[in-house]
Amino acid sequence: MCVEERPCCEADRRVIKLSLSKKDIDPVTVLCLGAHADDIEIGCGGTLLYLKSNLPRLRFHWVVLSASGLRGQEAAKATELFTAGRDKEVVLKDYRDGFLPYNGGEVKDFFEQMKSQVNPDLIFTPWYGDAHQDHRLVSEARLEYL
Repeated sequence: MCVEERPCCEADRRVIKLSLSKKDIDPVTVLCLGAHADDIEIGCGGTLLYLKSNLPRLRFHWVVLSASGLRGQEAAKATELFTAGRDKEVVLKDYRDGFLPYNGGEVKDFFEQMKSQVNPDLIFTPWYGDAHQDHRLVSEARLEYL
């Protein structure tokens, strides 16, 4: 796998070119992290479908932290639609929407445990500069993998 940063037109922004092997012998594990049901699908759904259509051995580890009740059912259905036909691990947690920073210790413990179980090649999270505090926390938590 090759990741290359290239300057974009604005000095403070970067475009990242990602090259992943298309060989059948090279599995690629993608960790998708969302604070809420639909965060992953809206944030990177098109990219995930592109990767799925181009990488025969793509595996998903799909995590939504605030997915209880009806929103949990929505997250489970969307996960199946986006990952159909591929190896996957789906984790739907029931943290309260809008309160992830107040559960920071529990969320960090969850990420520490997950880090020992998942070794992703690629991680998708919300943008670190997002206005929603839950999204920022999930984005920051991905640093556990760096």
